[in-house]
Amino acid sequence: MPGEIVRRTLSRIKSQVVRALQTTTIKARVEALKEIIPLVSTVQEADAQVANEDEEDEIFMATCFSTGNSSKCWLIDSGCTNHMTYDRTLFKELKPTGITKVKIGNGCYIPAKGKGNIAITTNSGTKIISDALYVPDIDQNLLSVSQLIEKGFKVSFENWYCHILNAARQEILRVKMRGFHFLNQLGGPPNLKDSLSLTLKHYIPLASNILYPASNEKPFLRHVVGDSLSLTIAESNEDFDSLIANYARDADQFYPFVPQLPPPKEEPEYKTFPVFCVQVTFFPSHGVCIGFTNHHAIGDASSIVGFIKAWASISKFRGDSQLIDAKSLPLFDRYVIKDPRGIGDLYWDQLKNLSLQFPPSHLPINKVRATYILHQADIKKLKDSVLARKPDLVQPSSFVVTIAYVWTCLVKSGPVSGEKVDANESEYFSFAVDCRERMNPPVPTNYFGNCIGVAIVTRKHHELIENDGFFIAAESVAEIIRIKVKNKDEMMKGAANWLAEMGELLMGKRNLSVAGSPKLNFYDVDYGWGRPKKMEAVSIDGDHDSFSLCKFQDSEGGLEIGLSLPKTKMDAFAAIFASGLGVLSKEVFHSD
Repeated sequence: MPGEIVRRTLSRIKSQVVRALQTTTIKARVEALKEIIPLVSTVQEADAQVANEDEEDEIFMATCFSTGNSSKCWLIDSGCTNHMTYDRTLFKELKPTGITKVKIGNGCYIPAKGKGNIAITTNSGTKIISDALYVPDIDQNLLSVSQLIEKGFKVSFENWYCHILNAARQEILRVKMRGFHFLNQLGGPPNLKDSLSLTLKHYIPLASNILYPASNEKPFLRHVVGDSLSLTIAESNEDFDSLIANYARDADQFYPFVPQLPPPKEEPEYKTFPVFCVQVTFFPSHGVCIGFTNHHAIGDASSIVGFIKAWASISKFRGDSQLIDAKSLPLFDRYVIKDPRGIGDLYWDQLKNLSLQFPPSHLPINKVRATYILHQADIKKLKDSVLARKPDLVQPSSFVVTIAYVWTCLVKSGPVSGEKVDANESEYFSFAVDCRERMNPPVPTNYFGNCIGVAIVTRKHHELIENDGFFIAAESVAEIIRIKVKNKDEMMKGAANWLAEMGELLMGKRNLSVAGSPKLNFYDVDYGWGRPKKMEAVSIDGDHDSFSLCKFQDSEGGLEIGLSLPKTKMDAFAAIFASGLGVLSKEVFHSD
C-alpha cells in the first residue's frame, strides 16, 4: 500500500538522520545525509496516492536541524516534502492549499494556511520558489530538497557543501555546512537603512547635536533640517563564531565593529557634538553585527534600549504601526522632571570643566573578553546558601546574589593574579538605579533622557576575600536595595551628592560597577531575521572594573555576565567562579 510505503520510508529517513547526527566528523555526516535523497524520491512517488487515503492532506517535516529563525534565512532540508515559511510578507499572493496541516518531528500537527510563490536572491540572481507553504507556527524557513528535485534542480552534498544546480547544470547556490545543518541567508543584506530612517522620525534627538556655547554656559540639544546620524555599512571576513563565543578572546578584536562618534565641529558661537552613531557589519553566510555608540548626555540605558527595540520592530514588521498601536513611542518632555532644589544647576557646576568629547580608544588594551553564565539552578543554589547562612535576610533576588557572587570572585582574583591590596582597603560596588518611578511625581516609563541615580555598597577587602565574603556581600547589597532603592524618599534624598560620590570613586578607589540590567533584555530584539546570538558591552573595557549583566538567551531565569580583564586576572576569576559554584553545590546537597 502507498501509505505503508511512505511510513516505512519516512522511518528509514529518520533513522538515517539520527545516524548522521551520531557520526564524529562533518564529512561523515555529509555522506550519511546524501543517502537520504533517494529515500525522499520514494516518498514523492507515493505521495499523490497517500493524499487520497487521508481525510485531510498532510506533509511530514523532519525538523532535525534547529537554528535561529529568520525571514532572510532558509534551511536546506532533505527531510521535508515542501518548501515552507512562517513569514506571510514573503508571498506576493497567497492561495488556498489542499495541504491543511503539517506533521512535525515530535508527532504533532500545525496548520498550513496557504501556498504561493516567493522570490529569493541566489548566486545567479533572483529566483522564484514556487508552491511554498505558509506555515505560521514553524520556527525556521525550509527549502525542500525533494521539491527542488521535482522542479528539475540538481542537489548534491560534496566536501562539506550543498550545491544546487538548475536544469542547465549551472550552480545557482552553494551553501557551506555549519554544525549539523546547511543554512543560507538567501535574502541578501536586510534593508536596515529605510527602517532606521523611519525609526529616527520618532527618535529625533538621536539625529541631533549637543551645542556647547563658547561662553561656557549650559549645553543644549539642537536639531535642524538636514541633521542625521552617522551610519556605517561594512563587511568582514573575521571569525563570526569566535565573536559570539563565551570563552576568553582578545578584547581588541571587537573594536572594528564599534562605530566611533564623529569629532565635534566648530561653529562661531558653539561646539557641536554628535550624540549617536550606528555600524552594521555583514559576515557573509554567517550573520550580522550591529554596533551602537551613544553620548550618555543624550539618554540612559533604558532610553537607548527603547530605541533599539523600536528600530527592530519597524524593521521586522516593515513599518511603525506595531510601535504606534502598542503606545511605545518615546516621551521627550523635559518638564515631567521636577527639580525644585535646583540639582540640575548643581550638577552643571560640577561638570562644566569636564570634556564632552569621547576619549579615543588606544589599542592594544591588553585585556581579554569572556562571558560567564549563571543558570537558574546555579542562582537557586546561591539563594539557598545565602538564606541558610542569613535566615533573617529578606528573600534575596537573582540580582542580589549574582552581583554579590561576581563581586567577591573578582575581589578574590586580584591577589591570585598578583595585585597587592591592603587588607583594610575599602572595596566599593556601585550600580545605576532607574529613578523614573521614584521621582515625585513619577516620570512616565517611556521618558527618553537621563533619569538615573546611583547606589553604592562598601566593605573592607579582607571581609570579601574570606570564606564568608559572598554572604557578607549579598547581605550588604540586599540591605542597600531594601533601605534605599525600594524607598523612593531615601533614594532621592542624596541626589545632590551623587556626582560628587561617583567622582570620588573614580579617583583611584577600588570600585566595581555593572553595565546593563536583566530588565533591559537585549535578546528580545528581533530585526526580522531572528534573535541575537550574543550581546557585548564594549564599554566595560575601560580603566575602572565593570561587568555587563543581562538575561541569558538560552534559558529562563539564567543570567549572562560579561567581563573584560587582563588575562592573568581572567584566568584567576574563571577558576574561582567555577570552584565556588562547586562548593556551594556540595554545601546545599549536604544541608538537604
